[in-house]
Amino acid sequence: MKKGEMGESSEPLDIAIVHPKHVAFDTMYKEIKRCGKYNCVAVDPSKKPYKNFSIKTLGIYILKCDSKLDPAREYDPRTDPPILQGAETRSLFIIPHTQKDLELAIKSGADGCVSEEEGLDNLYEGIHNLFSGETYCSPSLNPLLFNISSRNLVGSSYKENEYNLSPRELEIAKLIRRNFSNKEVAKELHLSPFTVKNHVHNLLEKLCVASRYDIGERLVGI
Repeated sequence: MKKGEMGESSEPLDIAIVHPKHVAFDTMYKEIKRCGKYNCVAVDPSKKPYKNFSIKTLGIYILKCDSKLDPAREYDPRTDPPILQGAETRSLFIIPHTQKDLELAIKSGADGCVSEEEGLDNLYEGIHNLFSGETYCSPSLNPLLFNISSRNLVGSSYKENEYNLSPRELEIAKLIRRNFSNKEVAKELHLSPFTVKNHVHNLLEKLCVASRYDIGERLVGI
């Protein structure tokens, strides 16, 4: 068994802290273990293949999200082989105190964000919120989150008016930007594939583009 990594346990896990060997994350792991509320494991994402751990009704990944790090060394629970298996998982990102890194965490599917400048109290609050089915943004990040929300609202409103998109067309455009196929869009929005195809055709005409793949490029910021 590697140092800092818990072996197969009869007790299902609550939390996986996923990060290459780092003093701050080692300290976090030890403190969470010491509090006694959560069954926790520390995993180095550079060490593959990953071990698999069973979880209870909900598991939480605590991850580092930093625009300066090499993405190849980071773990993405949306696409990489699962470490926590057996039920729903959520992601709590520890990030540098910058708007760029907060945006990156949000785009990476974060359910919660904690500034690396804040203490364990905020980390525990984030963990509690995620286990309660809520999202979380630590207090010091709120001004940055407001800036992002304000900018996106203005950008979305501008683009919608500029191209005269309907609310439904805007919904579909956002899903196309996330690489949804027509069939996946139909399932997500509870529409027929034929209806989605018509909306996509209208989007191509309104945006004056030849391909669905150009829709996302034309509507950056929606």
